[in-house]
Amino acid sequence: MTFTIHSSKDGNVQQTLRIGSRAAVERALALHDAGWHVYITDAAGRQYQSETFETLAAHGPALTIADQMIPRANLETHISRREVP
Repeated sequence: MTFTIHSSKDGNVQQTLRIGSRAAVERALALHDAGWHVYITDAAGRQYQSETFETLAAHGPALTIADQMIPRANLETHISRREVP
């Protein structure tokens, strides 16, 4: 499942796509810690505020060895094999 991270700070607005919930939460928390207003939406349009990020991460699949080997810069475009039926 894909997730979109929506963030804003000082008039700047960003949207970032992540393939898994844990990757989305990791990025969203980093932005939140840097002072950005952040929320995550899933493919169904549900919104997750910073208070619920950890719950979202807990329900996501564990990272595979392949996920852990991908450089962070490439995580946004990585397609996870475990999500293919």
